[in-house]
Amino acid sequence: MRNPLPIWTVAAWSIVAVGCSSTATTTSPTTVPTTPQTTSTVIVESSTTTIPVTTTPPATTSSEPATSVAAPAVRAVVAYLVRDERVVPVRRWSPEGASALGIAIETLLAGPSADEVALGYSTAIPDGVEFRSAYVNDGVAWIDLDRSFESGGGSASILLRLAQLTATALAAPAVDSILLRLDGEWVATFSGEGIVLDHAWTLVDIEAQLPIIAPEQPVPGDVVASPIRITGTANTFEATFQVQVLDETGALLADETVMATSGTGTRGTFDLTVPVGDYTGPATVRLLEYSAMDGSETEVVEIPVTVTG
Repeated sequence: MRNPLPIWTVAAWSIVAVGCSSTATTTSPTTVPTTPQTTSTVIVESSTTTIPVTTTPPATTSSEPATSVAAPAVRAVVAYLVRDERVVPVRRWSPEGASALGIAIETLLAGPSADEVALGYSTAIPDGVEFRSAYVNDGVAWIDLDRSFESGGGSASILLRLAQLTATALAAPAVDSILLRLDGEWVATFSGEGIVLDHAWTLVDIEAQLPIIAPEQPVPGDVVASPIRITGTANTFEATFQVQVLDETGALLADETVMATSGTGTRGTFDLTVPVGDYTGPATVRLLEYSAMDGSETEVVEIPVTVTG
């Protein structure tokens, strides 16, 4: 039994359905071509100019009505950091015109903010890794980084950084799996640890680096409305777990038994809405599994949110 996993943040992020790809496939390994196909390909180059990325969405107008102007449209992107030796999502905001995949990868490589570090977030990715480009074809993202991405760290660190990259890419639109390039060359064996990358990676390949219950929406700090939509993946005993919503005093607003699409060794998905009546204010979404041995709470995830009317 691991310690409860309260994934905190200080940013007030708005709820947006941009979670990681929620279907863990078990199809046969992808045949890897020598280069990406040229048909139906989306090319994402690394940024040549600085694109502002923030942990909170900008205000829609300025504070002075006489000179107020509409703020630029923004989009939310998700990157996966490390907490308690598992990969977990954080949200960032960038201009609408920027590539979701490109910004997500650059956000990932930038690592956690100072506030996130203080709250226990970290990254297994070495400092200074450069994003070169990404090609998306038929759901497969070819991601090209420089070779420093495979430097340093033992097997646990290597697997965590691959999980961070995989989960981050899968959270972007139209991405179902990833293949890795380093300095333009496809990588079949990664790092001195000899991690084999002979097929396109999906959630199946990073199962050991995911929490048993892995919510994708909401993320900490989200502003939500009743009924609260809760999505993610889980690999619990008999696919069953519990979702609770607590008010700011800790009183139960909702307590529901949930069944994912699969469990007991196979990761499944879940997508539900939980009503909390007319309550507004700070709240905590809790996801947990009851132990089959003694009924105690295990695999607890706590997500602080704010409920609006």
